[in-house]
Amino acid sequence: MTYAFQNTLKHSVEVTNEWVNELDEAFGWEDKNRSFRVMRAVLHELRDMLLVDEAAQLSAQMPLFIRGLFFEEWNPSKATAKSHDKQAFLARVVSGVANEKIGSPEKAVSAVFTLLNSKISAGELNDVRDNLNAAMQKIWSVN
Repeated sequence: MTYAFQNTLKHSVEVTNEWVNELDEAFGWEDKNRSFRVMRAVLHELRDMLLVDEAAQLSAQMPLFIRGLFFEEWNPSKATAKSHDKQAFLARVVSGVANEKIGSPEKAVSAVFTLLNSKISAGELNDVRDNLNAAMQKIWSVN
C-alpha cells in the first residue's frame, strides 16, 4: 500500500509541476510561484461560475494537487452565483493574486484557459464553456 501511495503522490507532484512549468513558459516568466498563484485565482473564479456537478466533472480530469487547489476554500452549500461579467471576472482574478503584477489580466486568464485546452478533454471543455457567457467564451478560445 505504501508503494502505491508514494507513486500516486510522486506522480501528482510531477504532473502539477508540468502544468505550472507550462504556464510559466506561456507567461514568459521565471516565477513559478506567481504562475501557480495566477492559476489558482483563475481556477477559483471559474469554479465559482460553474454548477456543482460541472465543477466536479471538470476537476475529475485535473491532477490530484490541482484538483485540491481547485476546491480549496470552497463550500458549495454556501456558494453564491458570481457575475459572469468578463470585467468582474478579470477584477476578481487580479484581486485573487493580491494585485501582484501579472501584465494583462485577460492574457493571464487566456493562458490558463489555453493550458486547460491542452489538458482537459474537448467534451468536458465544451460543457464548461457552454456555462459561460459570450464574452467569457471569447477569452477562452479553442485552439
